[in-house]
Amino acid sequence: MTFHFDENKFLLNQKVFTIGSKYDVLDESGHPLCYLKQKIWTLKRHVDVYASETSENVLMRIVQDRIFTLFTSFSVIDEAGQLVGRICQKFSLFRRTYGVKSFAGEEIATAEQDVVSSVLGATSRGYVRDLANFNIMMKGEQIGVFNRKLMLFDRYVMDIYDDPVKRLDRRLALALAVILDLGEDR
Repeated sequence: MTFHFDENKFLLNQKVFTIGSKYDVLDESGHPLCYLKQKIWTLKRHVDVYASETSENVLMRIVQDRIFTLFTSFSVIDEAGQLVGRICQKFSLFRRTYGVKSFAGEEIATAEQDVVSSVLGATSRGYVRDLANFNIMMKGEQIGVFNRKLMLFDRYVMDIYDDPVKRLDRRLALALAVILDLGEDR
């Protein structure tokens, strides 16, 4: 696993006043880990992960699989062009839910919108949609959280606090954080 993806907590700071989504990804201490940039002028959503803002070396790609589909899915591809896994939106009546699949297609984790965010989002006609927080689950146990920090600019925390042996590939965890933001159309 690449050094940049060995963390348990990722802090994502979305840049403002840019064309397309751009994020600085920091470790828990605030040190830069990588930089994400969404490609624009494409039919499918596509995010490239770089070692730094000035780097041209792509560490990972997050690519929407299909343009027209009821439930969106994204492929996560490493620097060698190999599939790391997929993130797929799942059907749920009451909460937004995403599945995380390994490269072999086995579901290894889910991200489920927490109940409070779900209720607030449903009862506020979408005005509280930006408060969406997700619980990261693996085999029925919560292993982490994805939270949006209420600030003037978009800031997010992906914290995989209960997976010390790293059963969830951190590249998939970082991709999930980006997709949870993109999927919510912020």
